[in-house]
Amino acid sequence: MDMRGHRVPSRQSQSEIRTSRRFTLSDCLPTEINLLIISALIISAGSASPAVGGLVPDAEIAAATFIDLDLNRFPNLPPNEIPATGAIFVSPQGDDAGTGSRLSPFKTIARAVHAASSAGTIVVREGSYREAWEADDFRALVVTKDHLTLMAYPGESVTMKPAGGVTYGVVVNARNLVFRGIDLDGFRKIGVLFDSGARKSRHVVIADLEIKGSNEAIAMWEAAGAVDELLLANVEADAIIHCGIGPCSSWRLENVTIEAKGVGWGADAFAIEAGDNFLLVNVCVLGAGSDGIDTKATRVVVLNSRVRGARNNAVKLWHGGDVINTLIVRGEESPLVVEKGRFRLLNSTLGFTSELVGHRDYSMVFSYDERLPMQIEVINSIISNPSGGVWINPETSRVAIRNSLFHTADGSEILIHGSFEVSYSDGADRINQRYGTRNLTADPLLDGDLRPAGSSPAIDAGVALPFDFPAHGIGGMSRISGAAPDLGAYETGVGPRRPPRGAHDLDREPGDTQIEKGETP
Repeated sequence: MDMRGHRVPSRQSQSEIRTSRRFTLSDCLPTEINLLIISALIISAGSASPAVGGLVPDAEIAAATFIDLDLNRFPNLPPNEIPATGAIFVSPQGDDAGTGSRLSPFKTIARAVHAASSAGTIVVREGSYREAWEADDFRALVVTKDHLTLMAYPGESVTMKPAGGVTYGVVVNARNLVFRGIDLDGFRKIGVLFDSGARKSRHVVIADLEIKGSNEAIAMWEAAGAVDELLLANVEADAIIHCGIGPCSSWRLENVTIEAKGVGWGADAFAIEAGDNFLLVNVCVLGAGSDGIDTKATRVVVLNSRVRGARNNAVKLWHGGDVINTLIVRGEESPLVVEKGRFRLLNSTLGFTSELVGHRDYSMVFSYDERLPMQIEVINSIISNPSGGVWINPETSRVAIRNSLFHTADGSEILIHGSFEVSYSDGADRINQRYGTRNLTADPLLDGDLRPAGSSPAIDAGVALPFDFPAHGIGGMSRISGAAPDLGAYETGVGPRRPPRGAHDLDREPGDTQIEKGETP
């Protein structure tokens, strides 16, 4: 059957009616997500595992992920501290003819970068700065010195804006760079541009800032991958982030919001054409001219994240990966597409909006284009679509699905795997017989945030897992809050508070296969 060959749905479900609204930036940072940030994303159940530098501890991620990430390649978020000596200072009340000292600061950030030596620190005091690298230049700053730190004075608000005809914010070809706390506002073309030049940039930290008013927030020249080992932490961007033609490797995005409104049709909000080793934690993607997250990289993990309002696919993983504790709201095409490799969907929600009534596509698609064998595991998740379920290519034989809820509003197929088809009216028995146990078909009764309502069959319907992760739903509620984990990305805390089920819940029943971490396809 063709991916778009479904018949038109005839009615709306209760969940579909409730989710009829336009998503805005407030969907990225509700109170519960702020709670997670404030608590430094403490995610070890029953213990207080401190986050390192405000990031989720590597040990917690390593314990949870099916994909073996090289966590040592990701930069750490350094302490936000001014060195005791040697720093260069910038102030709106300064003078570029000064010495750059605390008592005689420069007036422009560009002057300070010109004056800085490698391994130096530039501290920018509160204010708004109109910058141009040189007279009649299209760039505000050019950073080519290694081991350089450009930082806002801790606790102060700093904004950099274009002077004259400047259209590019910060152009980087450097290694071991920290750019922190300096907002970029109004650089019409690109906020941060990595220029590969004679070498790749490497080990770069961009943190605690906002990029707005650009067509592209973070981008590369169309040359071989321009940056490896990149950390984006606590960044809010209103335009796309991408790696050009790549390859780029070892990017970690944490507490990042991408509201992709800078470029029209054809632009993915977050795009990687080639690369390896990507970790997206607590990332929110709102809107895109094309896909929300589209990556052709190998070894990709999406954790504690939200993707909503993409025009095409919400998440597209060309080489498999992990999607954990994530809310995916479909665009005009399938919410989730995976082309090859190994893939696991854990405690996640695939939802929809009522604007899509009359439009048909699958909730998840596995290797439709390439038709390659895959390894697929779906646990504790909600797959809810007004008109279409899961499509798995016939060549794939390693499929495990357990404790997951399937729903279609029009009674159409909930799963197609070669000649094996399961309709909504069949219930979950046929899925349980072939792929796993304790799956169900029902309306999940999702509210406007796609959170299970109090009477939802998704509450307490999950299975405890052999590791304490994820220990919170994306709503901040600890798992397990009732008799068992809730299905989907949220833990509601609505169910009866009884001790979690014992180790017997981890036993695999006959026919209930599980793909182990590190297995080869």
